[in-house]
Amino acid sequence: MKERIRFKPEMVFLSFLLAGIVFLIINSIGWSQDAKIVPWLVLWTMLGLTLIAMYHAWRKPEGSVDTAELMVFLQDHYGIVLWMIGLWVFLQIFGYVIGIPLFIFFYGLAYKQNLVLMGTLAVMMGLITYFAFQKILAIPLPVGVILDAFEYQFPF
Repeated sequence: MKERIRFKPEMVFLSFLLAGIVFLIINSIGWSQDAKIVPWLVLWTMLGLTLIAMYHAWRKPEGSVDTAELMVFLQDHYGIVLWMIGLWVFLQIFGYVIGIPLFIFFYGLAYKQNLVLMGTLAVMMGLITYFAFQKILAIPLPVGVILDAFEYQFPF
């Protein structure tokens, strides 16, 4: 007898992740080949891994996860989703070159890390992002809403 695939509660996170990945892939279809090569490598890999995880969740025997276990899982992992949304907001507002270092710095502040270490890491990541993508690979990264409003271009 063929087993019917049913939606299980533990698949809520995987469903949101799948929707986000598909949204990002569709959003990047119009990009030039140079600009979308790295995001597509990451997104298509994530899509495949998410589909594998969903398949394994569907194949789990019925009753293997109870409601209390699901609630503990969601309480433990809702922060991940919020940080992912926060990263997206930083990238949209400040762009990649400024948004990634700011996100790293605030993430470190939230988890009470050494300020000097987080500041150094943020500056290094900003420089790596700028020189690796903008200069070496010549991939124009979005500058964000704020810098775009002033029509700012990076000087180097």
